[in-house]
Amino acid sequence: MKKNLLIFLLSVLFLGCSKDSIKYSNPYLPNNPVYISIDLNLPEYSKLEFPNESVIIKNRGGALPSGGVVIFNAGNYYVAFDIACPNHQIQSCSEMIRDGINSIYITCHCSIHSEPLKYSLITGTSMTEGALYQMKPYPVTRKGNTIYVQY
Repeated sequence: MKKNLLIFLLSVLFLGCSKDSIKYSNPYLPNNPVYISIDLNLPEYSKLEFPNESVIIKNRGGALPSGGVVIFNAGNYYVAFDIACPNHQIQSCSEMIRDGINSIYITCHCSIHSEPLKYSLITGTSMTEGALYQMKPYPVTRKGNTIYVQY
């Protein structure tokens, strides 16, 4: 009887969870829908074909959340994150800046922090001790020469 109950509970756990049902929760960043389609044949996006390259797509007319989205080529896959700093309310200084060409880090330089907050573009996690939230991730798929970011 205990074995059957255990199998039933494990089945419910594994079948009841899906990647799509997991939502990022942060009191500072809204959960607005995102849809971006990028043609890698266009010159402004062609550098995404190479590892450690990124493109920042800025918010134009409220179509994207916060300040925009960074898409990063992590080698064998792509990742996308909101570029608003996840550790304070959205302000004019919230837009994070990549640390340099081919850098895998992006930093929030808002003066409200005692030191700049640095994040990994590969995982979205903070490299700065004391930061409460990681970067807000967005699912990315590639079909042919088109990259899709949807949330």
